[in-house]
Amino acid sequence: MKNTLKCNITGTERVTNVPYLNKKADRLGITVEEYKANYVTKAALGNLKTDIEQSSIEEVASKLGTNVDQVTNYINFNGKNKFVPTMVSTDTVSSTEEDTTDEPTLAVAG
Repeated sequence: MKNTLKCNITGTERVTNVPYLNKKADRLGITVEEYKANYVTKAALGNLKTDIEQSSIEEVASKLGTNVDQVTNYINFNGKNKFVPTMVSTDTVSSTEEDTTDEPTLAVAG
């Protein structure tokens, strides 16, 4: 196994070790090869997130010459936070539906 990681966005390579790669892959529930295939540097990840905030994930994917799933993997397999794309809901809620919460109610003994 080659002990380098190559950023899939910038092409920058860095030396690493096998235990580090195994730990990252195990934490994510993927293989080392999958981790390497989705690795991006911290700087590239920051730029990627900024670009998505300023435009859209679709535009960023197009600019990188890849698809939205791959960009999502770049974000989810690198860094500490998971990326959850925002979805626009077209569902409407009837005004007769009652709002419910999962908050417990407090019963007062009298």
